Amino acid sequence: AAHRTHRSTAGPTRNARIVTAASGVRVRGPCQSHASQSSVLFNVYHRQQAAAPSWLAGAPIPFGCISQPDEPCVFQVATASMSGPNFILNTGSAMPAVGFGTWGIPNDSISSSIRSAIRIGYRLLDLAPVYGSEAAVGSILAELQQEGKIQRSDLFLTSKVPPTGCSREGVIQTCEDTLKKLGVSYLDLYLVHWPFCVKPGSPTWPPPQEYMLGYSPEQLRETWRAMEQLYAAGKVRSIGLSNIGLNRLKKLLASADLVVKPAVIQIEFHPYLQSASLVRFCLANGIRVTAYSSLGSAMRPAKYQADGDPTLLKDPVLLQVAAETGASPAAVALAWAVSK
Repeated sequence: AAHRTHRSTAGPTRNARIVTAASGVRVRGPCQSHASQSSVLFNVYHRQQAAAPSWLAGAPIPFGCISQPDEPCVFQVATASMSGPNFILNTGSAMPAVGFGTWGIPNDSISSSIRSAIRIGYRLLDLAPVYGSEAAVGSILAELQQEGKIQRSDLFLTSKVPPTGCSREGVIQTCEDTLKKLGVSYLDLYLVHWPFCVKPGSPTWPPPQEYMLGYSPEQLRETWRAMEQLYAAGKVRSIGLSNIGLNRLKKLLASADLVVKPAVIQIEFHPYLQSASLVRFCLANGIRVTAYSSLGSAMRPAKYQADGDPTLLKDPVLLQVAAETGASPAAVALAWAVSK
């Protein structure tokens, strides 16, 4: 679940407990102030006698306290560190369960946002050329490495090939451009951003209709061959797709010459858009699912919104669970996504 949220500097807990429920995972207990900056993150399972929920399969997971000192405390997943909970992909790579998404962060905020994310423990960064910030992120990561705060091996970097680069040459060149901007020799995960093609030079996004080239199974297979080539060359350590539906995914997997199966698909995923059939299919076939817009996609383009659309963070059930647990509606939505 890729997300951004503010956290306090509250530290370890007394008598923390974890409750699993249909609404997600809740961890409650009193907070204590703590002077150490590193106390923003701590491991409930290592420091407390608490049973891990079944969806973690016993793996330790760091949580962060988000309420004020001396108040009843609700903890939520607060890091994607490589030492925290990981999912093992079908390529053998370990992918952090929680990541930091960079879509929609203004250019004048990207530096402070990435620094804050790294400081509190995020290690998975979700990027894309269409977000317009890869060069800035690369500069920040170089600074953090020079300062001794991270190493490349600590990070899990995801990027995506845009639909303007869906040809074989376009896929390879876009990947090379991303590697150069980020100042790295490989990506941990490379995704096909959308399973269709768009003419270069579109003045807006989403592009006008005259720039849309559309989807075809043959074109997606050509794009995927280039992805397989990057994987074979070691430029990317896992490959996958974003914004793909079940039927198109099945057609790709049925390709007679498929060499490398997708390791991950990334889709919008929250209580209002659960895509249950797609998620079940992926999990049954060894493909991990990454959720984006876990807070309900309120920033989606106007063309995808309609009067009267419900707002996830104002949903009565979500608000009820938030009131019962003392958590924010956003924390409840994120806990739901991680628990799935």
